[in-house]
Amino acid sequence: SMNLGAPPLLVPFDLLPPVEVEGPEIPPVNRLFIQALAGIPGLLTGAQNPGFNRVLEPFAISSFARGMGTSGAGVGVVGIAMGPDGHVFATGGPGRNQLFKLDLGGNTDAEALVTLDTPIYAIVFDRDGTLWATSGGGALLEIDAETGTILGRYGIGVTLGLAADPNSPVLFVATTEGVLRFNTDSRQFTSYSQTLVEGLAVDDSGNLWGIEWPGDDGASRRLITFDAKGRASVVADLDAQALALTFGQSGTRLSGLLFVSTASGDLYMVDAVSNESVLLAQGDNRGAFMAAGEDGRLYLGGSQG
Repeated sequence: SMNLGAPPLLVPFDLLPPVEVEGPEIPPVNRLFIQALAGIPGLLTGAQNPGFNRVLEPFAISSFARGMGTSGAGVGVVGIAMGPDGHVFATGGPGRNQLFKLDLGGNTDAEALVTLDTPIYAIVFDRDGTLWATSGGGALLEIDAETGTILGRYGIGVTLGLAADPNSPVLFVATTEGVLRFNTDSRQFTSYSQTLVEGLAVDDSGNLWGIEWPGDDGASRRLITFDAKGRASVVADLDAQALALTFGQSGTRLSGLLFVSTASGDLYMVDAVSNESVLLAQGDNRGAFMAAGEDGRLYLGGSQG
């Protein structure tokens, strides 16, 4: 049999739902976002189908890597992370338990660096360059980025979302109990929030963002932010099954933009100042985790690679 993670989660009764707060009305400021609001179709480039069939200017979409295979429900690449050495790391494969290490030039027939004994979903590098992964209900995994060997397994009930604070030895980890902090120096978990989430991301100011789970009967999962005490507030409702999110890297053209993938394969872009959103790309079968590179590009997993 194939292990694709833990069974569906039972929602604990003592969790804290996010609070709905009316924010100030501020117009969007990012030039790329404002241009996308015009709704003009952008380019689908490259010799291979990039998966999407529509994107808005000034963005273009092209295929980066293929050959990872798919698992159940048409799930292809699941996790994406930008390595400190310039490589792109991805998770996927028929058992969702393979790790791929790709050059920035991409690959049309990628081979796995390693096949593990557990599924791996979101992946992230901490401030010291160590690779970490979630396992869909099991432990938080520490992975050797050179060999793919699992160096450590921590905790239980770790679900999907994972984000690293770039200025401290802290990972934010989505679990069945809410969001936990994990200190990469002491290797210890501490409580942070009793709000359940799917995806997690940290913005340029160090603020934690997430996607609520399970949301409105699965019809919509809202974007939320957390304060210093772990209290969650609703930022935006995309009226979609949001799945994962990532911010453009500071100092690049994507700085100040938040990208959100959905279970249906659509890609939204959010201006992080105004919290306005636009449906940026459509046509893929299923969304996945994403990562923004120092090259000003967005790398995202999908059903085809």
